[in-house]
Amino acid sequence: MMTVEILNKIAEILAADAGIEAWCQEKYGKSPTIWLGVDEEHPPGADDMPSIVIYTATRDEIEANVKTVQWSVHIGCVVSNSEIVANGKTRTFTGMLQSEELRAYVETAILKSLRIGKVDANAESVNINAYPLFQSVTVIRIERYERGGR
Repeated sequence: MMTVEILNKIAEILAADAGIEAWCQEKYGKSPTIWLGVDEEHPPGADDMPSIVIYTATRDEIEANVKTVQWSVHIGCVVSNSEIVANGKTRTFTGMLQSEELRAYVETAILKSLRIGKVDANAESVNINAYPLFQSVTVIRIERYERGGR
């Protein structure tokens, strides 16, 4: 399987997922924008939010008795929200929490629908220094075994 096939499949899964669509409609009143790649000099703006950006993919191949192919796909879940909620001494950026919620929906969609091998996810919140934009990043790891290795 080629990396481009995996990237396109992930984009299809995300665009078709009812949970992602419902969350985006509830929070933003519109569908998410799914990006395959990003122009770092002209990234998506507030009008493009919420956005799911499939940034990069790496591929490693190990051959022994069984050939193992591993991919890591980096996906950013980006929202725009300037709301700050005060509760006593605590101040919460709503956008940070929303980017985490969207990331959870993205991971769930991929983990339940991508059927090409062993799939797992590793996430982290990232401050992209573009307030009111907030991003949560996940790395989807895929491992596939094929017969006929060296």
